[in-house]
Amino acid sequence: MEKEPSLQTCPLCGNKATVTRKWVRNRSGKRYDYVLYHHSSITHWSNQNLETSPRLRKKEVQDKLLHLLNSKRFKRAIFTVDELVITLNQEGNGPQRRQIRESLEKLVNEKLVISIREGKKAYFINTLNPDRLSYTIKNADISLENTDEDHSFEKHIFRFEILNDNIFPLQYIQYNTVGDDPREKDRISFSAYDLSKKEKARIYFLEDNPRKKRIIIEFATSILPRERRKLHFEYFWPVTSFASSFTAPTSVKSLKFSLISVEREQLKVMRTNAQRTEVVDESNRVIATVGRNGFFIVSFEAEELPAFTVTKFKWDKLIDQKQEEDEMGAFR
Repeated sequence: MEKEPSLQTCPLCGNKATVTRKWVRNRSGKRYDYVLYHHSSITHWSNQNLETSPRLRKKEVQDKLLHLLNSKRFKRAIFTVDELVITLNQEGNGPQRRQIRESLEKLVNEKLVISIREGKKAYFINTLNPDRLSYTIKNADISLENTDEDHSFEKHIFRFEILNDNIFPLQYIQYNTVGDDPREKDRISFSAYDLSKKEKARIYFLEDNPRKKRIIIEFATSILPRERRKLHFEYFWPVTSFASSFTAPTSVKSLKFSLISVEREQLKVMRTNAQRTEVVDESNRVIATVGRNGFFIVSFEAEELPAFTVTKFKWDKLIDQKQEEDEMGAFR
């Protein structure tokens, strides 16, 4: 059965008409979309590009974009150009896609928006309003596991309980890490999982240097205001300097740091306040226990850490192992 032709009201004359659609390209390759309204003796044309994309000045488009990215209406903190186009045109009379892209590129140049690329697809990260990224780490549980029995503690495990204490939904958090052994991201095997929602979190790389990685961890489901969420995050990167540190741009209610190994490690802990005016040795708070399968667990716990407090951890190889290596070195 043939499909009956669509009947709509013609916007030009107000009469009912049979509707068809057509598109053409001009000499420059630009596409124009038309809706054709067929009457008994005449056909009216409606240019859809002009109807939905008025010519706005660059300043007007940029103001619209800035207003949208700062508003509660646009909940996505990681987005594509197409998502911006759809949102800006929901109420009709939105700017053209080309104008939106040009304004977005200007915001990238001004460091208000970050541009990243995953394969052939471009994404943009909204850092325009820092308050949108406000959150508190209620609990931080960090474990380093000595998987190769070489005291390098390659496996890093982070378990964070996050509270979104802002009025905006929280879609992602940033994380920076440095390593002693130069490695590409594929060898480090970053992964993240939202334990509360039982969803895998997505990871984007803002910086992928051999010794430094800056990443974005995006939640599949945004964290609503006053909502808590538990995040599991891990990667593999040897710590050949036998030292690690932890700091956060937010207050931390409780922090636990553990070394898990087949041998008991000698762990030293130094804590520095946010102003860098005070350094406290807290090694006396280190506790050693025997965990599952006979593994030694050396742990440190602290509470109520202000934002930007730096806690440094350092461990040494066992003395008898050092002596053995020195003796072996004497014959080389």
